Amino acid sequence: MATVDINRNQITRLKNSLKSLERCVSELEEGIKGKATYQENVDYLDENIYMLTSLIQSGIQEYIYVETTNFDNVRAGLDAQNARTFTVCSLISMAAIIVSILLTVNASRSVTRPIQKLCSVTQKVAEGDFTVKTKVENTDEISVLTQSFNDMTEEIGVLVEDIKKKQANLHIAETKLLQAQINPHFLYNTLDTIVWLAEENKKEEVVSMVTALSEFFRTTLSKGRDFITVKEEESHVESYLKIQQFRYQDIMDYEINIDESMYGFVIPKLTLQPLVENALYHGVKNKRGKGMIRITGRLKGGDMIFNVIDDGKGMTEEELLELTAYIEYFSNHPISMSLQKMYKKEVEKQRIEVVQEIPGQGIYALIDGKAAYAGNRELLRELRIAVPKVRAAGTIVYVALDGVYAGYIVIGDTLKKEVRETMDILKRRYHKELVMLTGDNEIVGGAVGKLLNMDHIYTNLLPAEKVEKVEEFIDSQQEDEKLVYVGDGINDAPVLKRADIGIAMGTLGAAAAVEAADIVLMEDDPSMILVILRIARETIGAIRQNAVLSIGMKLILLTLAATGLISMWTAITADVIIMLVTLFNALCLLKYPG
Repeated sequence: MATVDINRNQITRLKNSLKSLERCVSELEEGIKGKATYQENVDYLDENIYMLTSLIQSGIQEYIYVETTNFDNVRAGLDAQNARTFTVCSLISMAAIIVSILLTVNASRSVTRPIQKLCSVTQKVAEGDFTVKTKVENTDEISVLTQSFNDMTEEIGVLVEDIKKKQANLHIAETKLLQAQINPHFLYNTLDTIVWLAEENKKEEVVSMVTALSEFFRTTLSKGRDFITVKEEESHVESYLKIQQFRYQDIMDYEINIDESMYGFVIPKLTLQPLVENALYHGVKNKRGKGMIRITGRLKGGDMIFNVIDDGKGMTEEELLELTAYIEYFSNHPISMSLQKMYKKEVEKQRIEVVQEIPGQGIYALIDGKAAYAGNRELLRELRIAVPKVRAAGTIVYVALDGVYAGYIVIGDTLKKEVRETMDILKRRYHKELVMLTGDNEIVGGAVGKLLNMDHIYTNLLPAEKVEKVEEFIDSQQEDEKLVYVGDGINDAPVLKRADIGIAMGTLGAAAAVEAADIVLMEDDPSMILVILRIARETIGAIRQNAVLSIGMKLILLTLAATGLISMWTAITADVIIMLVTLFNALCLLKYPG
């Protein structure tokens, strides 16, 4: 304040001196205009004006000196204050960041912890334990999800138990239904034949038909028994064929050759009769000329092998392809799409009444009121439909109609060049372990796996078995290893969900597979996996570079600002430049399309 007062007094003195100088100048002008001599004017100039001018000059210089000194002090004080302010602000910002991180971690844990618990419980449910529950801790959306999951698990458990009971009852009902399956037209036609023979006085034929009919119904009824001996089943089939031979003697003949060592074994009642009936009505009856039905039975190891063979018309390749195309019409599986391309005709959708996909096995469809199946060999074997074991290089689709084996279609896959190159690069460049999990047979899967140089090949796998294999690999992998699964079918959906990273094909992939996957390839090209790896590596690299650059430069700027080597505005400008550099580094990843 003393310096300010001195300068104020100095300004006042300068103002007074200037007024005096002004007055002296005016008097000098009057002297020049008046009678004053030259010498008097010069003396007045020296004694008054020059003296005042010198005084004013000295005063101004003193004023400027004081003000300059005062400005340097103020500037130094401001710089010190700015440094302290920047330091305080930096500390506050760091404290705020730390608090924000802690709050974020706490908030994320509050969200992720119940989700992790839910995932753990989900895993147990996936393993078949429907009794597990997870505790509802909060009242937010996660708690609603948890409660819904508990309710769903309980309902699934009840449904599973119901299904098990229904399956057991269904198996019994199917057996009884099969055993009770007597075509009324068969009885009516047989009686009509007996009446016709009686009217023609063919007593021996009448006796033979009545005896055969009696034997047929005696076995059919069998006093309520569900199982009979092979000998009784043979007698029952022979009675049926005798009756039919009376009606179709011009078009049908038969042979029965069952090993007598099998006669004492017990089998479900009416095991052979439906097969023989189908051979007659769907085979021999449609043939021109006389047909033959041969029934054989033999022991192989611990199994009884029965064969019902006819030389009837059967089903042509075109008819088989048409039937299969109708069965597979509503499926988006690659095999179904291939069959549609092979058929090349328009499907009459109104003929398809019911469609049901059987995971890991095939498809059931009700076409023109007839039950039709298309799938692998295990599907037809579970339906107790005898099928030959076909060994062919390709995916084999077995077809059955009305409980009778109709034929098979072999679909061969052409291995794309890109697939082989992709697998080679994964093994050579990235040193990855390659595993094939497929539902195809060992011939197809083994051949393709060897061409792709797979480390492990597993064939004939159902969806649940694929999950089991993936679980084995996950349990054996190192902490820093990740399991990546690539698939496209509905059978792959559980594995895509379970794997660390699931990749699905966007175009060919089933909706369930796309939904379960973490990454969806919009182009059905396996080589895109290599692009994904490059994107992932460059993304991680960019993140690391940006983190090191940003944090490192902030620490440097903070140190320089705190020591007063740079100003606050310089630090802020440098920080903005660093932010732009990191942003540009991240934008470099946009070079990848899509």
